[in-house]
Amino acid sequence: MNLLEAGIVSRGSPHLPERRNSGDHHRSSLESAQHLVTEFSYAVVVELLFREFHGQHPLPMIVDVVRACLTDLEGQVPPGALAELLERSARQRLTYTWC
Repeated sequence: MNLLEAGIVSRGSPHLPERRNSGDHHRSSLESAQHLVTEFSYAVVVELLFREFHGQHPLPMIVDVVRACLTDLEGQVPPGALAELLERSARQRLTYTWC
């Protein structure tokens, strides 16, 4: 069971980046696809790091770190590399952060 299935992280929850206005008819299909990949990548990274760090850091801290890393990386890296770099960046921050 993953965090989405368990209801810990869900679409529309504060743990996922907010969706952009879905009524924006000017957004290209490429931008829409990139946004969906970002949402999916975010949830997957939170889940992976939660499993890895659940004994060291509480879920809200993991979510905050992943969100901060996503903010730092968006627009700075190619969309195809975002998931991997997001995971690496968040893992490094969590490794060197103590509660």
